[in-house]
Amino acid sequence: AEGAAEEVLDDFFADERMLLEYNRARRMQAINDAPLDFPTFLRDGFEATVVTPPDSNYVASKDGMLTLDFELGDGTRPGPNDEIVFNYTVYNEAGKKIDGTYKQNEPAQSVLGLGALIPGVEEGILGMNVGGRRRIVCPPELGPPVGPQTFFMSRQYEVFDVELLEVHKCRTERVLFTQREVCE
Repeated sequence: AEGAAEEVLDDFFADERMLLEYNRARRMQAINDAPLDFPTFLRDGFEATVVTPPDSNYVASKDGMLTLDFELGDGTRPGPNDEIVFNYTVYNEAGKKIDGTYKQNEPAQSVLGLGALIPGVEEGILGMNVGGRRRIVCPPELGPPVGPQTFFMSRQYEVFDVELLEVHKCRTERVLFTQREVCE
């Protein structure tokens, strides 16, 4: 009976710690002016639990990525090796904007399949249509590389709000010993 009582107390304190962590995380998101439908990240050391808002329609993939479509779009869907033009805003787990095209005042562009984008972002964009707007929640395994040579210093979730503006079909041209991607 004593072991069962200790287990109940452990569960209670674990739940209380999670509640405190949830409230702390939501306060930080409010301070950072995070969007209302932003997920909450509950940290316990290096482990994180993602809590999505009630009544939200986040979809989880097998690899732990979450997506939330704000607008589906009805244009072209990109494929591997296509060039894309898109707007984005990236947030850290605390809901603080850390980068985005709003800083450059012009959309970003990239060719898919070349490793230029964070793997989770590329995976999330491949499922979109032009005109679509989507939130992509990248787990650390699909996120940016970390280390002193990169902007990212810890393995954490990154949240991207993406608007797909254009898709340009690309093809590989080979001339003698060189090749290059040519996009329409």
